[in-house]
Amino acid sequence: MPLVTARDLIRDSRLVYAFLDGTITDAVKRKTEPSVGSVPVVGHDMRLLGIFTERDPVGLIASDESLDRSLGEVMMWGLGVAHPDDSLPSTAYKMVRHGARHTPVVDEDDRLLCVVSIRRVPQYMLAGSE
Repeated sequence: MPLVTARDLIRDSRLVYAFLDGTITDAVKRKTEPSVGSVPVVGHDMRLLGIFTERDPVGLIASDESLDRSLGEVMMWGLGVAHPDDSLPSTAYKMVRHGARHTPVVDEDDRLLCVVSIRRVPQYMLAGSE
């Protein structure tokens, strides 16, 4: 039985992201696409800088914050990441350890490749055991 890795998810993912100089509104619009629960925030070189999650707009709206602010002002910095050759159980462990439902997968230069969602982990782990 082959080991499922984060690389297997890269082939099966559509990359959705926002640039650091984008606005909260830009990120919220990207989150309306099917199956998008978080929006990684990258520089123009595609290096991962942070993430804007599905919970972030709720807090901003509840506190009457402007959604025209920069993503850099509100995104989560310093998050845990996975790498293409990380096993899926290792990636899932990182998610649990960091309390994250979404973990970006980056290459050796920290360029964004995809995002692993906790809801997809069981699907891929079961597929790898067949």
